[in-house]
Amino acid sequence: MSSSEDAIVCDVDPANEDWNEFKDITNIIIRKEYETTFPDEYNSQTGSFTFSTFYNNPISNPITICTTAVPSQGISIEHALLDDAAEGDDEDPKLMDEVEPFLQEESFYTDKLRTASVPTGYPLVQRGYLEQCLSSSPNWVKVGSQRCSQGYKMRSFLIHRKDLSYLHLDYNFHLKPVETLTTKERKKAPLQ
Repeated sequence: MSSSEDAIVCDVDPANEDWNEFKDITNIIIRKEYETTFPDEYNSQTGSFTFSTFYNNPISNPITICTTAVPSQGISIEHALLDDAAEGDDEDPKLMDEVEPFLQEESFYTDKLRTASVPTGYPLVQRGYLEQCLSSSPNWVKVGSQRCSQGYKMRSFLIHRKDLSYLHLDYNFHLKPVETLTTKERKKAPLQ
Protein backbone atom coordinates (compact mmCIF):
# COMPACT_ATOMS: atom_id res chain seq x y z
CA MET A 1 0.00 0.00 0.00
CA SER A 2 1.21 3.46 -0.78
CA SER A 3 1.12 6.33 1.66
CA SER A 4 -1.81 7.96 -0.17
CA GLU A 5 -3.98 4.86 0.32
CA ASP A 6 -3.24 4.81 4.06
CA ALA A 7 -4.74 8.25 4.52
CA ILE A 8 -8.01 7.30 2.79
CA VAL A 9 -8.78 4.28 4.99
CA CYS A 10 -12.02 4.89 6.91
CA ASP A 11 -12.50 4.24 10.60
CA VAL A 12 -14.07 0.95 11.55
CA ASP A 13 -16.30 2.57 14.15
CA PRO A 14 -18.81 4.83 12.34
CA ALA A 15 -19.23 7.05 15.40
CA ASN A 16 -15.55 8.07 15.21
CA GLU A 17 -15.36 8.93 11.53
CA ASP A 18 -15.00 12.59 10.67
CA TRP A 19 -17.32 12.67 7.70
CA ASN A 20 -20.48 10.95 6.58
CA GLU A 21 -23.53 12.23 4.73
CA PHE A 22 -25.33 13.24 7.92
CA LYS A 23 -22.35 15.09 9.44
CA ASP A 24 -21.44 16.93 6.24
CA ILE A 25 -21.03 20.64 7.01
CA THR A 26 -22.23 21.63 3.54
CA ASN A 27 -25.71 20.28 4.22
CA ILE A 28 -28.25 22.52 5.89
CA ILE A 29 -31.21 20.66 7.31
CA ILE A 30 -34.48 22.57 6.94
CA ARG A 31 -37.52 21.20 8.70
CA LYS A 32 -40.61 20.72 6.54
CA GLU A 33 -42.90 22.79 8.73
CA TYR A 34 -40.65 25.81 8.14
CA GLU A 35 -40.85 25.26 4.38
CA THR A 36 -44.63 25.23 4.45
CA THR A 37 -44.99 28.06 6.96
CA PHE A 38 -42.52 30.41 5.25
CA PRO A 39 -42.53 29.43 1.55
CA ASP A 40 -41.10 32.79 0.51
CA GLU A 41 -37.93 32.26 2.56
CA TYR A 42 -37.13 28.56 2.21
CA ASN A 43 -38.18 27.63 -1.34
CA SER A 44 -36.54 28.85 -4.52
CA GLN A 45 -39.70 28.98 -6.68
CA THR A 46 -42.82 29.69 -4.71
CA GLY A 47 -45.12 31.24 -7.29
CA SER A 48 -47.46 33.87 -5.97
CA PHE A 49 -48.32 33.89 -2.32
CA THR A 50 -50.38 36.25 -0.25
CA PHE A 51 -50.51 36.52 3.49
CA SER A 52 -52.59 38.86 5.53
CA THR A 53 -50.82 41.29 7.85
CA PHE A 54 -51.49 39.22 10.94
CA TYR A 55 -51.13 35.74 9.42
CA ASN A 56 -51.11 32.86 11.88
CA ASN A 57 -50.20 29.34 10.90
CA PRO A 58 -51.88 26.95 13.35
CA ILE A 59 -49.18 24.31 12.76
CA SER A 60 -46.29 26.44 13.99
CA ASN A 61 -48.23 28.64 16.45
CA PRO A 62 -51.20 26.76 17.84
CA ILE A 63 -53.76 28.97 19.55
CA THR A 64 -56.22 27.05 21.66
CA ILE A 65 -59.72 28.39 22.01
CA CYS A 66 -61.28 27.63 25.33
CA THR A 67 -64.40 28.95 26.94
CA THR A 68 -65.16 28.67 30.58
CA ALA A 69 -68.65 28.61 31.97
CA VAL A 70 -69.90 30.19 35.13
CA PRO A 71 -71.06 27.12 37.04
CA SER A 72 -73.83 28.83 38.95
CA GLN A 73 -75.54 30.32 35.90
CA GLY A 74 -74.57 27.85 33.16
CA ILE A 75 -73.41 30.56 30.73
CA SER A 76 -69.92 31.38 29.49
CA ILE A 77 -67.87 34.20 30.99
CA GLU A 78 -67.81 36.03 27.65
CA HIS A 79 -71.60 36.20 27.54
CA ALA A 80 -71.77 37.27 31.18
CA LEU A 81 -69.29 40.11 30.59
CA LEU A 82 -71.01 41.26 27.40
CA ASP A 83 -74.44 41.16 29.02
CA ASP A 84 -73.16 43.19 31.99
CA ALA A 85 -71.74 45.79 29.62
CA ALA A 86 -75.00 45.96 27.66
CA GLU A 87 -77.06 46.42 30.84
CA GLY A 88 -74.89 49.30 32.08
CA ASP A 89 -75.78 52.98 31.84
CA ASP A 90 -75.39 54.58 28.42
CA GLU A 91 -74.51 57.95 29.94
CA ASP A 92 -71.08 59.48 29.39
CA PRO A 93 -68.85 59.51 32.46
CA LYS A 94 -68.63 62.89 34.18
CA LEU A 95 -65.79 64.37 36.18
CA MET A 96 -66.12 66.26 39.41
CA ASP A 97 -66.22 70.03 39.24
CA GLU A 98 -62.89 70.35 41.09
CA VAL A 99 -60.91 68.55 38.35
CA GLU A 100 -59.01 70.90 36.02
CA PRO A 101 -56.79 70.13 33.03
CA PHE A 102 -53.14 69.62 33.86
CA LEU A 103 -50.80 72.45 32.68
CA GLN A 104 -53.72 74.52 31.47
CA GLU A 105 -51.77 77.78 31.69
CA GLU A 106 -48.83 76.55 29.58
CA SER A 107 -48.79 77.28 25.85
CA PHE A 108 -47.97 74.62 23.31
CA TYR A 109 -45.86 76.78 20.99
CA THR A 110 -42.73 78.57 22.15
CA ASP A 111 -39.72 80.09 20.40
CA LYS A 112 -37.50 77.22 21.53
CA LEU A 113 -39.83 74.67 20.01
CA ARG A 114 -39.50 76.18 16.55
CA THR A 115 -35.68 76.01 16.51
CA ALA A 116 -35.73 72.30 17.27
CA SER A 117 -37.94 71.51 14.31
CA VAL A 118 -36.08 73.61 11.71
CA PRO A 119 -34.12 71.41 9.26
CA THR A 120 -30.37 71.67 9.76
CA GLY A 121 -29.37 70.91 6.18
CA TYR A 122 -27.82 67.53 6.96
CA PRO A 123 -29.59 64.50 5.48
CA LEU A 124 -30.14 62.31 8.51
CA VAL A 125 -31.95 59.63 6.51
CA GLN A 126 -30.82 58.79 2.98
CA ARG A 127 -33.20 57.90 0.17
CA GLY A 128 -32.55 54.15 0.52
CA TYR A 129 -33.79 54.14 4.09
CA LEU A 130 -36.98 55.94 3.11
CA GLU A 131 -37.98 53.21 0.66
CA GLN A 132 -39.60 50.54 2.73
CA CYS A 133 -40.31 47.01 1.64
CA LEU A 134 -43.91 46.29 0.75
CA SER A 135 -45.80 44.05 3.14
CA SER A 136 -46.68 41.72 0.26
CA SER A 137 -43.05 40.99 -0.65
CA PRO A 138 -40.40 39.74 1.78
CA ASN A 139 -37.36 41.81 2.63
CA TRP A 140 -34.82 39.65 0.80
CA VAL A 141 -31.79 41.52 2.12
CA LYS A 142 -32.81 40.92 5.72
CA VAL A 143 -33.76 37.29 5.09
CA GLY A 144 -30.52 36.68 3.18
CA SER A 145 -28.33 38.14 5.90
CA GLN A 146 -30.13 36.08 8.55
CA ARG A 147 -29.66 32.91 6.51
CA CYS A 148 -25.95 33.62 5.96
CA SER A 149 -25.45 34.32 9.65
CA GLN A 150 -27.32 31.14 10.57
CA GLY A 151 -25.26 29.07 8.13
CA TYR A 152 -21.99 30.53 9.38
CA LYS A 153 -22.87 29.85 13.02
CA MET A 154 -23.97 26.30 12.23
CA ARG A 155 -20.81 25.45 10.27
CA SER A 156 -18.60 27.02 12.91
CA PHE A 157 -20.42 24.98 15.57
CA LEU A 158 -19.89 21.76 13.60
CA ILE A 159 -16.17 22.49 13.18
CA HIS A 160 -15.77 23.01 16.93
CA ARG A 161 -17.95 19.99 17.71
CA LYS A 162 -15.74 17.70 15.63
CA ASP A 163 -12.68 19.31 17.27
CA LEU A 164 -11.21 20.43 13.95
CA SER A 165 -9.14 23.12 15.62
CA TYR A 166 -6.71 23.17 12.69
CA LEU A 167 -9.40 24.65 10.38
CA HIS A 168 -10.64 28.23 10.28
CA LEU A 169 -13.96 29.24 8.69
CA ASP A 170 -13.84 32.75 7.27
CA TYR A 171 -16.87 34.89 6.45
CA ASN A 172 -16.79 33.79 2.80
CA PHE A 173 -17.42 30.20 4.01
CA HIS A 174 -13.91 29.07 3.02
CA LEU A 175 -12.19 26.54 5.23
CA LYS A 176 -8.53 27.42 5.66
CA PRO A 177 -5.80 25.86 7.77
CA VAL A 178 -4.95 27.77 10.91
CA GLU A 179 -1.20 27.54 10.29
CA THR A 180 0.39 27.72 6.88
CA LEU A 181 2.47 24.62 6.17
CA THR A 182 6.15 24.99 5.48
CA THR A 183 7.70 23.58 2.33
CA LYS A 184 9.12 20.64 4.25
CA GLU A 185 5.70 19.82 5.77
CA ARG A 186 4.03 20.07 2.37
CA LYS A 187 6.44 17.52 0.90
CA LYS A 188 5.67 15.11 3.74
CA ALA A 189 1.89 15.57 3.49
CA PRO A 190 0.26 12.46 1.93
CA LEU A 191 -2.57 14.25 0.10
CA GLN A 192 -1.25 16.66 -2.52
